[in-house]
Amino acid sequence: MKLWRRIYRLALLAPYLALGLMLSALHGSAVPQGLPSPRLQDITRRWFVGLCRILGLRISVRGEPAAAPVLLVANHISWLDIPLIGSLTEVGFVSKAEVAAWPVAGWLARRTGTLFIERGGRDAANRTAEQMTWHLKRGRRILFFPEATTTDGREVRRFHPRLFAAAQLSGCAVQPLALRYPAIDGRASPAPFIGDDRLLPHALRILGEKYLPVEVHFGRVIAAAGDRRALSEAAHDDVRALLDGNDPRTLPQRSDSA
Repeated sequence: MKLWRRIYRLALLAPYLALGLMLSALHGSAVPQGLPSPRLQDITRRWFVGLCRILGLRISVRGEPAAAPVLLVANHISWLDIPLIGSLTEVGFVSKAEVAAWPVAGWLARRTGTLFIERGGRDAANRTAEQMTWHLKRGRRILFFPEATTTDGREVRRFHPRLFAAAQLSGCAVQPLALRYPAIDGRASPAPFIGDDRLLPHALRILGEKYLPVEVHFGRVIAAAGDRRALSEAAHDDVRALLDGNDPRTLPQRSDSA
């Protein structure tokens, strides 16, 4: 059954990816990390909706995205996080530079205004924060994954604070976003993309599933006050609270010495 399900979904996926390439060619910007038009942002979100359906994602959403511009931050579990979040709101992503070289996905990312960060060095993070600030000031939602890696979803790693500078420089608020891929019929979700996982084998595993449940919780809006470390810690605490089923507004406030 899984084999035939994979074949069926691949038959749907191939022309759908071709459609994405065509739409990006027609409406995307040839300028690296340029500002996408409102029309392209709407087309991109609708395309992600269709992609999530082909992938079999069953999405449960609590809360809603804040009005743009806002800096969204989320825990990171899988490459599936990108189409998932992209289907729910018009948003620009910050991605590792290697993604730009991926076949098909990299070209789509470049044409739709994804921002790429080079690994290593304070200057690379500062340049990316400046690019994020530029886009936020022009009314976009921008999302990044401050853990800087994927996890199995059972914990939330420390949030790296440097890119939170974009919220301070732009004066935009931060909205935490919690992602969870629940168990399927008593077994762990295959969604986590971790360790030595490679994209193609992992994608084939996903395509073989009858469905893949996902829970998304948009949290409270946090004003860009204080230093970036305090802002990152507040966002981290909120994501962890949301995953634990708590309302961050009812939790004790972190002390200055924490």
